[in-house]
Amino acid sequence: MQLLNDSWHTPGYCGPTFDAILCWPEAPPNTTVRRNCPVSVEHVVYVKGEATRYCQPNGIWDSVGNYSSCRPFGQLEDDPITPFHAEIMYWIYVIGYSLSLVVCIFALLIFVHYKSLWCLRNIIHTNIIAAFTIHNITWLLFALFSLHLPVASVSEIVSCSLPIFVLKFCVCAAFFWMLVEGFYLFVNVLFSFHAQKIRFWMCSAVGWGGPAILSFATVLRDYHSVIFAGCWNWRQTHLDVIIIIPILIVIIVNIFFLLVIIYVLLAKLKLTTTHEFARYSRGIRALIVLCPLLGINYAVVLFHPNNPYWLSLMVSYFSVIISSFQGLLVAVFFCFKNKEVEKVLSKDLLPSFGFFRIPRSFSTNTEEFKYPSAKTSSAAEALISKGSARYSVPVVMLGEDGRLFRVELKSSAKPQNSTAF
Repeated sequence: MQLLNDSWHTPGYCGPTFDAILCWPEAPPNTTVRRNCPVSVEHVVYVKGEATRYCQPNGIWDSVGNYSSCRPFGQLEDDPITPFHAEIMYWIYVIGYSLSLVVCIFALLIFVHYKSLWCLRNIIHTNIIAAFTIHNITWLLFALFSLHLPVASVSEIVSCSLPIFVLKFCVCAAFFWMLVEGFYLFVNVLFSFHAQKIRFWMCSAVGWGGPAILSFATVLRDYHSVIFAGCWNWRQTHLDVIIIIPILIVIIVNIFFLLVIIYVLLAKLKLTTTHEFARYSRGIRALIVLCPLLGINYAVVLFHPNNPYWLSLMVSYFSVIISSFQGLLVAVFFCFKNKEVEKVLSKDLLPSFGFFRIPRSFSTNTEEFKYPSAKTSSAAEALISKGSARYSVPVVMLGEDGRLFRVELKSSAKPQNSTAF
């Protein structure tokens, strides 16, 4: 396959390109090109047939080819995903990855800029967001240059094999950093005294080292296919045995972490409340929060059913939505819904927009701090004696988390007309 190595094409013609499945040769405008269906794609073996792609009158290819005649082996009644649905899924990918990329970049800037957030927990958050950021950038550039702005002078190894390698690596890294997240949460919940022994190099060895080993293993195994047989022949194994088995192990381990964490949370809630509804509702909310955290939602899309057609279509749409918007959800959950981040941003951004910053000795939670007034409280009358020369003034001290820490009584030499809390 030397089509992508051609450095020129006829002006006005559709240039040679690669749509991540097949290579399409140069074609005159307003013509339909036919290519034999691939032998297999994504572990699905296809019978003999032809795929088509239309070269528009302005010399631009259709964004996707028509693979409707490439019927999977054993699928006699049901049709594969039509070009109409493939087009919709493609633009869902583009929108989802673009939004996720923007949100992930903002999250990374926040974690890098504010040094007060540089703890191991937030560093783990930063690395998992970085994995999704690299994945989204690679996918968008791959789609841009392979579908919309094909560069004929670039070799296939650079234009296809390298992006596919990076995508494989980032998918593995996302799962392995989710494993690090689950393990760190597991240790903090059950063995909080041992959490200080976890070091960043240990997390990096698992989060980045493990995916690197697996990705290079796939390259070594499929070296001949990558160099000689063409990129699409290597792309079909993007979830092959070398990658999918460790991912399944990661998911199983995270399920174990999840069950143990939920059990501990429910046990602690049972000790603090007697309302069954509140206890179970909190447990359910914790489950909903921890599922995307530990990557269990990916288990639904690892195995794609081929029959029946409606189920295959539903799973395909679910896979597209989950895959493209996962980075956005992770960034929102780990960064923008993080209490530490909210506290830092409120201190830094509110004054810059003209809002005053609430002093630490004040509280805005009226339900938590209901202080008695001086007119109705005998305790307040006892604190401030009219006949004494010194006045005892209660001072509320708040902790780092903003909650009540202690109340101290300080003496004042001069009478005060009013007391402000």
